[in-house]
Amino acid sequence: MKVIIILSILLFISVSSLCQSRGDEITFTARVDRMAPRTPKNGDIIAYRLVRYKIFQVKRGFYENKMIVVDHPIVSGKELESISVGDWVEVTVRQADSIDVRINSRGIRAPEQHLNTFFIARKMHKIQKP
Repeated sequence: MKVIIILSILLFISVSSLCQSRGDEITFTARVDRMAPRTPKNGDIIAYRLVRYKIFQVKRGFYENKMIVVDHPIVSGKELESISVGDWVEVTVRQADSIDVRINSRGIRAPEQHLNTFFIARKMHKIQKP
């Protein structure tokens, strides 16, 4: 249990310090539209796995598009193990102007795509279809 708490604290500190954050959080319910291939965990740097969501409802904050691409920090390698395309989830993201390691994935985010905002996952859990 102590290891999980320590890893959670280290993840929060690492993500917070490596991304230039605006501090704005958004919570939404959505359907998983597409997932990038699994990202191997890396003990030296934060790795991310991209997930594209089709938003059903914004519950907190402001976001006007119907689709959103979220960078999910990967520490243990098991963070998205129980999530599949088509699942319904509630996600909280933090907006950031930059990210330490940009991940691209065919059909989700192209290398040539210019971004002013990154959405970094803070929390996520499965829900029943709304």
